[in-house]
Amino acid sequence: MDTSKGCAQAARVRQAGGAMRLGFVVLCSFGLVSCAGLHPVNGLALPPPPPRPAAPAAPHGIAAAARLQAMKPIAVAAVRHPPMDLSGRSEVGRASFYAARLRGRRTADGQRFNPRAAVAASKTLPLGTVARVVNLTNGTSATVTVDDRGPFVASRMLDVSPAVAVRLGMLREGVARVLVEPIAIPEPNGEVRLGAGAALVTPAEIHQAVLTSRQIMRRADPSAASR
Repeated sequence: MDTSKGCAQAARVRQAGGAMRLGFVVLCSFGLVSCAGLHPVNGLALPPPPPRPAAPAAPHGIAAAARLQAMKPIAVAAVRHPPMDLSGRSEVGRASFYAARLRGRRTADGQRFNPRAAVAASKTLPLGTVARVVNLTNGTSATVTVDDRGPFVASRMLDVSPAVAVRLGMLREGVARVLVEPIAIPEPNGEVRLGAGAALVTPAEIHQAVLTSRQIMRRADPSAASR
């Protein structure tokens, strides 16, 4: 056997191994491999990664909201002044929309009516209720805040703003059969409870609905601000 050839091959193997080790060090220096958690510049141990944020907890009352969602919707009576409903259950009835000429008129919560706002007048839901409205004819939906009383027509239970009427696709007909699913409902004691609609929206949407309910409740009843 030619020993000179064997020695040359061994040298090439050692040289290739050294090149591989050098390449690994270079990769470590540029942060392309983990290098056992060492900083790519100063070689010190890296701090542990931050903990993953916990999944948002289910809002208080969401189980009750799910039970309300499973119940049959209430058919609102076709009368001018049906009783107030604080149950949180879904309602079924007919909705119309405000005339644009009512822009600037005072609503029941003391604010000026804005045709572009996502607001509604309800006969049965308290001021400050945030609800999901579904047009049962075409399936479209919108979230509204109840800031006014009415409509004072026996056959209708809800008046929505023109902007909401556009979203619900009811401008041409003027009146539509709707499902109203309350998300947040103010109570007489100053608390806000969740309704059937809370079972269908995100925790962030529930949080915003509760804030909106409290804001309008305090606006309509200043004594609620201290509760």
